[in-house]
Amino acid sequence: MGADQLTKRKGSEFLSTEEVTELTEEIVRITESNLPLSRGLRAAAGDVSNPRVRTGLSQLADCIEHGKTLDEGLASSGLRIPTYLSGLIQAGARAGKLPEVLLQLTDHYRSSQDQSRQIWSVLFYPLCLIGLMGIVLAIVFFGVVPELNRIYLEFEVELSQSTLSLIWFSEIGWQYVVGAMVSALLIAVLIRVLGGAASWMQVVATIPGFGRIMQWQGFAEFSELLRLLLMQEVPLGESLRLTAIAVRNANVAAVTHELATQVENGRSLADAMVSCDQVPPHMIPVIRMGEQNDRLPDSLRIVYELFEEQIDLRSRLLMSIFPPLMFLLIAGFVVALLLGLFTPLVSLIQYLVF
Repeated sequence: MGADQLTKRKGSEFLSTEEVTELTEEIVRITESNLPLSRGLRAAAGDVSNPRVRTGLSQLADCIEHGKTLDEGLASSGLRIPTYLSGLIQAGARAGKLPEVLLQLTDHYRSSQDQSRQIWSVLFYPLCLIGLMGIVLAIVFFGVVPELNRIYLEFEVELSQSTLSLIWFSEIGWQYVVGAMVSALLIAVLIRVLGGAASWMQVVATIPGFGRIMQWQGFAEFSELLRLLLMQEVPLGESLRLTAIAVRNANVAAVTHELATQVENGRSLADAMVSCDQVPPHMIPVIRMGEQNDRLPDSLRIVYELFEEQIDLRSRLLMSIFPPLMFLLIAGFVVALLLGLFTPLVSLIQYLVF
């Protein structure tokens, strides 16, 4: 099954990440409260606002009242649980540690959501500034520049090259910019449609600053999800297949499928990673050491923490760089714009006065 198909299944059939988080949080809260499970599930169903989670909790309570265990209920209640979660639940139930597994999964989803918020907060400020700047420029080029040009023509003012360039842009040049933006958008759509989600995420990974963070987040999620499965003694090949279904970054999902194929063919995970140029090189020695010492879950936890630290540091760096950089760029552009537009006007006023 391809990465696009998996993404489609997760988005259209299965519970979303947010819904899974809410579901597991409610189950963990109930199991920790020592309330009768079925009664607690029905009470929780009355409190949640998400209709799919609410229906799922009610169906799960029905299964428990008919004598099924929690893992059996999750498997047969009609909940559209992601394949990864089903495999982890079954493994946790076999080990007699289902509540602990759900608690770890909830912690992972919370951490993953925090990472996502941190990443998008990096982009929020520059995107807002770019949007506001675009509005201001549209007003200037389509409202102010034509009027000034009319005045300059009427009084036959000699114009500098910068002023002529601004007038040209307001009349013709903006069409080239719009054409370039539309072309870039079409290329992005073609890459996404023809190349698939994995190819698109490879393109995103090349964006300076932000792209590397997205790649790190994908492999951080890969490391933690794989660790949770291995802790429940799920075979490595099967764990990789389930992780590929669960990880949200389509490129990392495709890489994980390839790793699973190589591992199932007898290669070690570290050797399989060496042959894949999408895997960050610095995680491979840690994985190799874990395999050699038979402590792969511990190594995966170290890798996860390394990526988490890198994401935090890069996000803080970008947050400290973007504001002054954007201010300088905008200030320089505004100064050039004002000089180009109003220097001839000042000359005209001086000529009329004196």
